[in-house]
Amino acid sequence: MLIGVDIRPLQEQVLSGVPIFGRTLIKKLLEQKSKHFLFFANSLEALPKELTDDLNLKKNKLVHTRIPNKLLNISLAAFGAPSITRLLQTKNGTASYTKPDIFLSLNPYFGSVQTKTIEVVHDLTPRIYPEFFTAKMRLAEKCFGITKKLQKASKIVVLSYSTAGDLAYFYDKSVKNLEQKIVVIPPGLDFDFLIPPLNEELERVRREL
Repeated sequence: MLIGVDIRPLQEQVLSGVPIFGRTLIKKLLEQKSKHFLFFANSLEALPKELTDDLNLKKNKLVHTRIPNKLLNISLAAFGAPSITRLLQTKNGTASYTKPDIFLSLNPYFGSVQTKTIEVVHDLTPRIYPEFFTAKMRLAEKCFGITKKLQKASKIVVLSYSTAGDLAYFYDKSVKNLEQKIVVIPPGLDFDFLIPPLNEELERVRREL
């Protein structure tokens, strides 16, 4: 199986919830030997080495375009083009890679695709609390409205039952079979980040309790 992944949310210089979740998820998916991945990135600069190392590019493929992000985002918002899946099938301006069997979208506000899709929705904060976002971010939320992407999605992964409830509240009437599409997968503990406490620290806490 060939899985397309838009890794632009992972290119943020400051690590936050979405990049950490995305990198951890991809790392676990790469452990499945029967799966192959076709990654899409866009930036004028080279990708950080720690990110490309995580992608195991000896086995998987990367399409890295260098379209100015403002131009790309305006085109995606206004015309829904270029399709990310189309860009994934192109290398150096010519048809190269095959179309992915399924596409994993780590952020529903990023781009459009033309294949079966799994959408990951972390939360609906821009929709619920627009007053906490800048005018630019509110405009982006309207332009990149996620209704169409939720309608086309084969599955919608959310990280909590609270977000599942928010999706149902805002999109149940506009997205057919929404409840059947939603899968709740709470984030777990990545043992690569787990530092077990020392015995002395455990004893100190027990004494204090």
